[in-house]
Amino acid sequence: MAMPPLPVRLQPANWAALEEADALELWQHYRGFLLQHGYHIMDSEEYLTLGKGAAISPPAVDPFNPKDTEFFVYSGDAPDMLSTRLSAWQPCVEVCFGMDHLQRPVVFKALLPQSTELTVLRFLTMSCQREDKRNRVIPILDFLDTTDLVIVVMPSWGFDWHLPPCGNASTRADMAIQLTEGLQFLHDRGIAHGDIHVGNILFNHGAFRPFHERAPEREFRLDAKVAYAFIDFGSASIFSHGDPPFGTPITVPPESVRAPEQADPATGEINLFAADVYNLGKVLEIELAAAVEHYGELQDCHLTEYSNLLADMTNTDPCIRPTAAVAFERIYALYFVL
Repeated sequence: MAMPPLPVRLQPANWAALEEADALELWQHYRGFLLQHGYHIMDSEEYLTLGKGAAISPPAVDPFNPKDTEFFVYSGDAPDMLSTRLSAWQPCVEVCFGMDHLQRPVVFKALLPQSTELTVLRFLTMSCQREDKRNRVIPILDFLDTTDLVIVVMPSWGFDWHLPPCGNASTRADMAIQLTEGLQFLHDRGIAHGDIHVGNILFNHGAFRPFHERAPEREFRLDAKVAYAFIDFGSASIFSHGDPPFGTPITVPPESVRAPEQADPATGEINLFAADVYNLGKVLEIELAAAVEHYGELQDCHLTEYSNLLADMTNTDPCIRPTAAVAFERIYALYFVL
């Protein structure tokens, strides 16, 4: 049975007002539709009660292609399935937490059918793109078409991926390599992210981890095969092969990571790939500064060269910044080329 059209008050033009009133109302409208596909939204009795005392499956061997027998992320010391689900928090109207038919936490995002974000996600989810190990975009479990919107279903990965920060050269190198290579993958396909910041990166580890551990040798990343992923392509731009990546920013990232050319509206069209590199460079600088504050002196013989690369990525002149490919190559050469 086809979904009826959205009531006027739930249509995207009214989401700002809805956020002030009851952001969950949009998802309550889709409750039955999602249930038909095996999903529960975050205010359902099943979401709030099922899984108490239930064992958690092992984490996905390949987190970008999880199997039904696997949990999406490392669960750490979580006592049971119920404890792995967030409650009473919704970041915005178009995003809602829930669970799948196996009681695993998922995220729903409502997108307009004509949106660039949906175009990007559909493209990057194609098997030929997903098979590329450089693809560091959050995996998509489902695209659910409704009359007005497309609901994208994603596994719920961990926030605050930089806390506690990396305490070892090996874990920091792995993190930086994954993210720079992932950005190179996007740029190679003509996609500028447009809004890279700490909150738009996730990793496959849950909230049950030792946030206050200050001994680098006991850093939790040493015992887990951690994967990082980009999310939120609402500010993305797509360029045809060979076209210069110049365009006007759709939105701008937070001030802490914003490139100078993104900060000045009078700039007009900018090199969006170079802006992505700046934003990611700032994100990596934030992680590094947090590590120094958390652990004190870091044991990394390549720390000066790594810091120099981040300084190059965040050069105020976009023409001087390395490309994502060059940034990846420099980090790889530092830590993995003998």
